[in-house]
Amino acid sequence: MTPAAVHRIMAGQDGIVTLTQALAAGMSRTAVDRRVSTGEWRRLHRGVYLRADRQHTNAVRLRAAVFAAGP
Repeated sequence: MTPAAVHRIMAGQDGIVTLTQALAAGMSRTAVDRRVSTGEWRRLHRGVYLRADRQHTNAVRLRAAVFAAGP
């Protein structure tokens, strides 16, 4: 797992990462689930997560909705 890679992704996306992005960066589903269960990340939509230390702003809502809608 490469937390630094995931944090770089989140830093460029208003604190948001998708499950697909996290897996591509080397995280496991278990690692993602652990971050949600410990409160480090919040699940906004299926497969879309926000760092808990980030505010849930309009920009976050918009980006999360776009990611949730898929390609």
